[in-house]
Amino acid sequence: MHGEEYETGPGGIPTYPKRCAPEGLLTRRQLRTRGLRPNGHDPVAQIRYWRRGWQYAYLYDASKAAPVRPMTPGRWRSVAAMLAARMTCPQCGWLREEFIPPSVGHCTHCTCRAYGCKACDTGAARPEAPDQNPPDQPTRPPMMAA
Repeated sequence: MHGEEYETGPGGIPTYPKRCAPEGLLTRRQLRTRGLRPNGHDPVAQIRYWRRGWQYAYLYDASKAAPVRPMTPGRWRSVAAMLAARMTCPQCGWLREEFIPPSVGHCTHCTCRAYGCKACDTGAARPEAPDQNPPDQPTRPPMMAA
């Protein structure tokens, strides 16, 4: 049954069982490991597999794929700015070493201070204010008065 069409799935494209797709059809992850991207082409088939219910993965024609675009300095800057936004606490305004959990909405220092931690009340756990930021980091806002 290797390479034979299993059925026609949703959207009218051929559906194959897991590990039975013809040669030259790859998923997005398989394309990425080969340094390729779909290049704007629509999927030509799909595979169907069971993982806590029926799951589908699109298959793309490897002959139509193009090389992955390289990261430019502008793209690196935008990624760095997005990561800095995820690490800046909205409550105290500090750029932290860890990501701010969206479920909590602020850094661990602000959580600790909210519960009356003795180290936070005395200022022992409060990070020192930087005199000057390194040139590759965004400007750190001053800490708000507690």
